[in-house]
Amino acid sequence: MGGKVKSIPLRSIICGFAYFVFTFLLLLFVYIFDLFGTTVFLGVIYGVIVAVVMYCDTIKRTSIAMLMGLLSAIVSQLIVFFTGIPYRIIERIHIDVVQEFGRLTVNELIGYNWGIMLFWLGLVIALIASFIAALIIHSIKKHKHSLHNNTTANR
Repeated sequence: MGGKVKSIPLRSIICGFAYFVFTFLLLLFVYIFDLFGTTVFLGVIYGVIVAVVMYCDTIKRTSIAMLMGLLSAIVSQLIVFFTGIPYRIIERIHIDVVQEFGRLTVNELIGYNWGIMLFWLGLVIALIASFIAALIIHSIKKHKHSLHNNTTANR
């Protein structure tokens, strides 16, 4: 999986860019395909991607990496929020509504913001589950390694 091939900061940058992609996927699924329920699943998929990208050779490094991956997602969300790019895209999608009222209605804003909240719910659930899986994988590897060393030492 991970290893020391890529540094943690580089992995964090990858997670940050992936977050931008998933933000636009969220817009696509909620406003174009009208599949609001998929937002949790998008969050879970993104959480698994973060976990796979941030998986390292030790549990300490994996925990630091996963926290950095989560931090990069938070920073990416703040960038998306402060630039307002998703809201401009929603305005383009609902141009008739914007022309009629002069601004986005509450429904459009609530839909996207609920989508973000559900997306983050899925993301956090996936990260927690992935971290627990990483703990189990590392403990199994450690146990196998110690068994192998004990067997080799007894010969």
